[in-house]
Amino acid sequence: MYTLKRTAWQIYRKDKTMKLLTKEIEKKLTNRNAEIAQRNRANSYEFFDNDEVIVKYFNPYGNGTWYIMSGKKQPDGDWILFGLCEIFDREWGDVSLNELEKLELPLGLTIERDRYYDGRYSDLKRLHSERW
Repeated sequence: MYTLKRTAWQIYRKDKTMKLLTKEIEKKLTNRNAEIAQRNRANSYEFFDNDEVIVKYFNPYGNGTWYIMSGKKQPDGDWILFGLCEIFDREWGDVSLNELEKLELPLGLTIERDRYYDGRYSDLKRLHSERW
């Protein structure tokens, strides 16, 4: 019996992976870093309630959501992103963009960007304070 090493869905998804960091998102991250520096909090992750969530990434197969509030470009070209991470628990922390891009999920899926999410920092504070 002949078995396929990859399913048709995996072959289809191979060329359909979503770009996680667009030029628009990169510009927003750069602007956010300038705002933070202007607020005299260059080494702080303090935000105002009306600050926009720059991007939301999620795992289309199961647990895993990242609400990104800021990020810094590294010398090697990677981005270290900061925001509310929701995997097994909700916590604020850093995540590497390269790590998100390299995650291989079942059925050939990859981490995706929510193109329609429009949230604010105040939404994340409320979400973080809620119990599961």
